[in-house]
Amino acid sequence: MVPSDDRPGAFSVAAQLGDGYAKHFFDPRRLVGIQFERDHFEHFAREVQPTALPEFQKRIAERLQKPLEERPVWDAVLLWHPGAQWEDTSPKPEWAARQVGFFGPSETGEPTGLIWKPGAAQPANTGWFIELRALRKTLAVQAP
Repeated sequence: MVPSDDRPGAFSVAAQLGDGYAKHFFDPRRLVGIQFERDHFEHFAREVQPTALPEFQKRIAERLQKPLEERPVWDAVLLWHPGAQWEDTSPKPEWAARQVGFFGPSETGEPTGLIWKPGAAQPANTGWFIELRALRKTLAVQAP
């Protein structure tokens, strides 16, 4: 999320990821990011902070000191099974990941950043396209 974020830019990036299965939208007030921080990522951050590398411990602590409205989740992917029940809070996702570092775009499929997944002690040197391709293969194997 940067001040220059806008609807056309959001949908341009979504088109690079899209194949018709995922829902993409633009939320200029960042309400969904705030809700996902509250429902999922704040707990995850508090859980991994004690075992994270010192540089990440510091970043997590600084982030958690800010008011919730000032730390919406972005650069994250959350997946739910069809039919997941949404109530006052969003259901626990079947798979989630959040980018915590960005090295720049890659035309050759090389890692583009650091992505942290719940259950991992440290972020992985990878990229969204790498992660989503692997996830798609996993889901295809699990499909009935």
